[in-house]
Amino acid sequence: PLAAHYRALFQAMARQIGGREIWVERSGGSLVAAATLREMFPDAALVLLARNGPDTVLSMRDYPAARLAIWCWRRLGPLGLDLLHPRRHFGRGALWPLVAAISGPSGVRRIVARRPGLAETGAFWSALTIRGLQGLRGARPLLLRHEDLCRDPRTWIERLGAHLQAGAPAAWLD
Repeated sequence: PLAAHYRALFQAMARQIGGREIWVERSGGSLVAAATLREMFPDAALVLLARNGPDTVLSMRDYPAARLAIWCWRRLGPLGLDLLHPRRHFGRGALWPLVAAISGPSGVRRIVARRPGLAETGAFWSALTIRGLQGLRGARPLLLRHEDLCRDPRTWIERLGAHLQAGAPAAWLD
Protein backbone atom coordinates (compact mmCIF):
# COMPACT_ATOMS: atom_id res chain seq x y z
CA PRO A 1 0.00 0.00 0.00
CA LEU A 2 0.99 3.60 -0.57
CA ALA A 3 1.26 4.46 3.13
CA ALA A 4 3.81 1.66 3.64
CA HIS A 5 5.79 2.97 0.68
CA TYR A 6 5.87 6.47 2.18
CA ARG A 7 6.88 5.14 5.59
CA ALA A 8 9.76 3.18 4.04
CA LEU A 9 10.84 6.22 2.02
CA PHE A 10 10.79 8.52 5.07
CA GLN A 11 12.68 5.96 7.17
CA ALA A 12 15.36 5.59 4.47
CA MET A 13 15.69 9.36 4.15
CA ALA A 14 15.88 9.76 7.92
CA ARG A 15 18.68 7.16 8.12
CA GLN A 16 20.54 8.81 5.24
CA ILE A 17 20.59 12.21 6.91
CA GLY A 18 21.71 11.03 10.30
CA GLY A 19 19.14 8.79 11.93
CA ARG A 20 16.33 11.29 12.46
CA GLU A 21 13.42 9.99 14.53
CA ILE A 22 10.72 12.24 13.10
CA TRP A 23 9.90 13.56 9.66
CA VAL A 24 8.02 16.76 8.95
CA GLU A 25 6.14 17.44 5.72
CA ARG A 26 5.47 21.15 5.48
CA SER A 27 4.53 22.11 1.96
CA GLY A 28 1.66 24.56 1.70
CA GLY A 29 -0.25 22.33 -0.68
CA SER A 30 -0.39 19.52 1.84
CA LEU A 31 -3.31 21.15 3.66
CA VAL A 32 -5.66 20.02 0.89
CA ALA A 33 -4.37 16.48 1.46
CA ALA A 34 -5.08 16.59 5.21
CA ALA A 35 -7.71 13.84 5.14
CA THR A 36 -5.49 11.59 3.00
CA LEU A 37 -2.46 12.18 5.23
CA ARG A 38 -4.50 11.50 8.38
CA GLU A 39 -5.63 8.17 6.91
CA MET A 40 -2.09 7.21 5.88
CA PHE A 41 -0.46 8.36 9.10
CA PRO A 42 -3.10 8.08 11.85
CA ASP A 43 -0.50 8.45 14.62
CA ALA A 44 1.05 11.60 13.18
CA ALA A 45 1.33 14.70 15.33
CA LEU A 46 -0.39 17.36 13.24
CA VAL A 47 0.73 20.97 13.05
CA LEU A 48 -1.20 23.64 11.21
CA LEU A 49 1.25 26.34 10.20
CA ALA A 50 -0.85 29.38 9.33
CA ARG A 51 0.05 32.77 7.95
CA ASN A 52 -2.07 35.86 7.56
CA GLY A 53 -4.19 35.66 4.40
CA PRO A 54 -2.99 38.72 2.48
CA ASP A 55 0.69 37.83 2.97
CA THR A 56 -0.02 34.24 1.93
CA VAL A 57 -1.83 35.36 -1.22
CA LEU A 58 1.03 37.69 -2.18
CA SER A 59 3.51 34.85 -1.72
CA MET A 60 1.39 32.33 -3.64
CA ARG A 61 0.98 34.71 -6.56
CA ASP A 62 4.74 34.61 -7.13
CA TYR A 63 5.26 30.86 -6.58
CA PRO A 64 5.30 28.87 -9.87
CA ALA A 65 3.69 25.73 -8.42
CA ALA A 66 0.84 27.82 -6.97
CA ARG A 67 0.41 29.61 -10.30
CA LEU A 68 -0.02 26.25 -12.01
CA ALA A 69 -2.45 25.03 -9.35
CA ILE A 70 -4.51 28.25 -9.62
CA TRP A 71 -4.64 27.95 -13.41
CA CYS A 72 -5.79 24.33 -13.19
CA TRP A 73 -8.33 25.10 -10.46
CA ARG A 74 -9.92 27.89 -12.50
CA ARG A 75 -9.96 26.11 -15.86
CA LEU A 76 -10.58 22.50 -14.90
CA GLY A 77 -13.17 23.20 -12.19
CA PRO A 78 -15.89 24.14 -14.68
CA LEU A 79 -15.21 20.82 -16.43
CA GLY A 80 -15.99 18.95 -13.21
CA LEU A 81 -12.36 18.30 -12.22
CA ASP A 82 -12.02 19.48 -8.63
CA LEU A 83 -8.35 20.02 -7.85
CA LEU A 84 -9.17 20.34 -4.15
CA HIS A 85 -11.33 17.23 -3.84
CA PRO A 86 -10.36 15.23 -0.73
CA ARG A 87 -9.87 12.02 -2.75
CA ARG A 88 -8.66 13.39 -6.07
CA HIS A 89 -6.66 16.46 -5.02
CA PHE A 90 -3.77 17.71 -7.11
CA GLY A 91 -1.20 16.14 -4.78
CA ARG A 92 -2.21 12.73 -6.07
CA GLY A 93 -0.80 13.68 -9.50
CA ALA A 94 -3.45 12.12 -11.75
CA LEU A 95 -4.33 15.47 -13.35
CA TRP A 96 -0.83 16.46 -14.46
CA PRO A 97 -0.86 14.46 -17.75
CA LEU A 98 -4.19 16.10 -18.59
CA VAL A 99 -2.76 19.55 -17.86
CA ALA A 100 0.21 18.83 -20.11
CA ALA A 101 -2.10 17.67 -22.90
CA ILE A 102 -4.36 20.72 -22.60
CA SER A 103 -1.59 23.29 -22.34
CA GLY A 104 0.65 21.95 -25.14
CA PRO A 105 4.43 21.44 -25.21
CA SER A 106 5.40 24.83 -23.79
CA GLY A 107 2.10 25.52 -22.06
CA VAL A 108 3.22 24.89 -18.49
CA ARG A 109 6.03 27.45 -18.93
CA ARG A 110 3.48 29.97 -20.24
CA ILE A 111 1.12 29.23 -17.34
CA VAL A 112 3.72 29.72 -14.61
CA ALA A 113 5.07 32.85 -16.33
CA ARG A 114 1.66 34.53 -15.94
CA ARG A 115 1.10 36.15 -12.57
CA PRO A 116 -2.52 35.55 -11.48
CA GLY A 117 -4.54 38.43 -10.06
CA LEU A 118 -4.90 38.97 -6.34
CA ALA A 119 -8.63 38.18 -6.38
CA GLU A 120 -8.06 34.91 -8.25
CA THR A 121 -5.18 33.94 -5.95
CA GLY A 122 -7.18 34.91 -2.86
CA ALA A 123 -10.15 32.85 -4.01
CA PHE A 124 -7.88 29.83 -4.53
CA TRP A 125 -6.21 30.28 -1.13
CA SER A 126 -9.61 30.57 0.53
CA ALA A 127 -10.98 27.44 -1.20
CA LEU A 128 -7.80 25.46 -0.41
CA THR A 129 -7.90 26.53 3.24
CA ILE A 130 -11.59 25.71 3.70
CA ARG A 131 -11.18 22.31 2.04
CA GLY A 132 -8.04 21.55 4.03
CA LEU A 133 -9.63 22.49 7.34
CA GLN A 134 -12.52 20.14 6.51
CA GLY A 135 -9.91 17.38 6.23
CA LEU A 136 -8.69 18.23 9.72
CA ARG A 137 -12.17 17.97 11.24
CA GLY A 138 -11.95 16.14 14.56
CA ALA A 139 -8.15 16.47 14.72
CA ARG A 140 -6.30 18.52 17.27
CA PRO A 141 -3.30 20.00 15.48
CA LEU A 142 -0.96 22.46 17.08
CA LEU A 143 -1.86 25.83 15.55
CA LEU A 144 1.41 27.58 14.82
CA ARG A 145 1.06 31.06 13.37
CA HIS A 146 3.90 32.36 11.21
CA GLU A 147 3.65 35.78 12.82
CA ASP A 148 3.88 34.32 16.36
CA LEU A 149 6.85 32.19 15.34
CA CYS A 150 8.66 35.27 13.98
CA ARG A 151 7.78 37.40 17.03
CA ASP A 152 8.67 34.81 19.71
CA PRO A 153 10.57 31.93 18.10
CA ARG A 154 11.90 30.30 21.26
CA THR A 155 8.47 29.89 22.88
CA TRP A 156 6.84 28.52 19.74
CA ILE A 157 9.71 26.19 18.83
CA GLU A 158 9.57 24.77 22.36
CA ARG A 159 5.81 24.23 21.96
CA LEU A 160 6.39 22.60 18.58
CA GLY A 161 9.02 20.26 20.05
CA ALA A 162 6.67 19.31 22.90
CA HIS A 163 3.80 18.70 20.48
CA LEU A 164 6.00 16.45 18.34
CA GLN A 165 7.11 14.66 21.54
CA ALA A 166 10.68 15.23 20.45
CA GLY A 167 11.68 18.20 22.54
CA ALA A 168 13.38 21.20 21.01
CA PRO A 169 17.10 20.61 20.46
CA ALA A 170 19.31 23.48 21.57
CA ALA A 171 20.33 24.06 17.94
CA TRP A 172 16.69 24.89 17.13
CA LEU A 173 16.59 27.49 19.87
CA ASP A 174 19.82 29.40 19.15
